[in-house]
Amino acid sequence: GSRQGFHKQWYQRRVRGVLNYYTNYYYKSNLRMHGLVVVLSLFLAGCHAEVCTWTNIEDAFDFINNEHGRLALPEGWAKGREAATGQISESVYPHTGQIMFPDDRTFTFVYYPDEAVIYWAGDKGSAKSVWEGEKAAPHSHLMPFCRFSFYKSCRVEVVLTPIEDAFGGMSNVEGELALTNWSEGREDATGSIDTSSIPHTGLFNFPDDRPFTFFYYPDEAVIYWGADKGSTEKFWEGVKNLWTDIDDAFEESDKVEVSADCNGDIGIKFQDGLRPAGAGWVNRGNYPQTGAVNFPDDRTFSFFYYPDEAKIYWDGDKGSTQNIWTGSHA
Repeated sequence: GSRQGFHKQWYQRRVRGVLNYYTNYYYKSNLRMHGLVVVLSLFLAGCHAEVCTWTNIEDAFDFINNEHGRLALPEGWAKGREAATGQISESVYPHTGQIMFPDDRTFTFVYYPDEAVIYWAGDKGSAKSVWEGEKAAPHSHLMPFCRFSFYKSCRVEVVLTPIEDAFGGMSNVEGELALTNWSEGREDATGSIDTSSIPHTGLFNFPDDRPFTFFYYPDEAVIYWGADKGSTEKFWEGVKNLWTDIDDAFEESDKVEVSADCNGDIGIKFQDGLRPAGAGWVNRGNYPQTGAVNFPDDRTFSFFYYPDEAKIYWDGDKGSTQNIWTGSHA
């Protein structure tokens, strides 16, 4: 038979043998423990060996570097393209994240490791573009752990703030920086930044002082001057981009309670109990996030949720509707 069939038969024989041994042993020694083993046997009876393909994003695309969830694409990753950085949450299936392309804009993405495919600006079926990577060689796993062991969290773990967003008076044009009207009595300054890795590195020339090298951490919105973090006491703390999950945005509300899980299900309860709860779906892979909720006493409403604003726009996107729920940042 095939190698895949061999793996399946080996796992099945192995599981049966182990269960038979412990079932016989504990039955003779302890009737209660025997009952526990029977329950375990029933659970594993539904499992089977399956050959799975699970490819990390950095293996699927050889030009993507992944260091603990921080992504980097080097300059020239595609002809004429600048270096880019981003983040990925690998604790949810499918993986989600965002990448900042200095020569374009920030794109959210959804990555399916069992397909080795990135869906940009939307999930499968609604994405604006698709990248197909190279799948890893198949390997054996015992179900159900093959696919479902990665369902842990669907929350964004790292939010990156471009340097020009973190500091007032800062501009960034294709890596060329400028500080204007940034501090009373100080002259304008110019510099450059390399965003191909985290931390970003660069140099600023202050005409009324001297040139300073710097290290910028977009996940902290902090510039460390003259040396890297831990080696200098000179640093500037900027304003971080805010990002609040939809179910956290209304935690302090005394009117509604919003719940959402990693499967895309969303529920809305009214605190006064005068209206029945609504249920629907949300796609966290988009920016803004999109979805719809059915209210039994009314109708189904589509919505756009901006996690950086903690606002839900009902029945239209921002600027085209007056029906807005405003939450608060966690």
